[in-house]
Amino acid sequence: MGFISATAILAEIGDYTDFENSEKLAAWCGLVPSLYQSAEMVVLGGITKQGSKHIRRMLIQIAYAISRTKNSKLKRFFLRIQAKKGSKVAAVALARKVLCILHHLLINQEIYLEDEDKNNTRRKAIVSPSSIEMPILEMIDCIIRAGYVVTKSDSRGRSD
Repeated sequence: MGFISATAILAEIGDYTDFENSEKLAAWCGLVPSLYQSAEMVVLGGITKQGSKHIRRMLIQIAYAISRTKNSKLKRFFLRIQAKKGSKVAAVALARKVLCILHHLLINQEIYLEDEDKNNTRRKAIVSPSSIEMPILEMIDCIIRAGYVVTKSDSRGRSD
């Protein structure tokens, strides 16, 4: 995931702590299957497409980019789903998985590391201010150059 797509996704989500878990965030983004139920008959349909179409499109593009990487767990996940259901369904499944991973990393303040150890031990890396490579003003300038409008707002969401 690149810097521009990550900042755009975070801007679309807003306060990620508003979502209790990653499943609710995925539902808000419209990346969950729709459910039709009548009596005891349950039919699962396509994705609900509720929420921001921009975040959904960015996550799908990220999924296709991940599918072209070499030797990653996420690519193997994509290929496994693609063999069963096709590339479009696999891209949506991977987009949802990336969103759930992103929510977990933000909530727990961790950095994503692909664990390639045989013992499957989890490695945590806490994000500290010293690990940020780019100052906040430079990040804002990069977002502005990407074509987004940045406004200052107070804690209640009101713009100046």
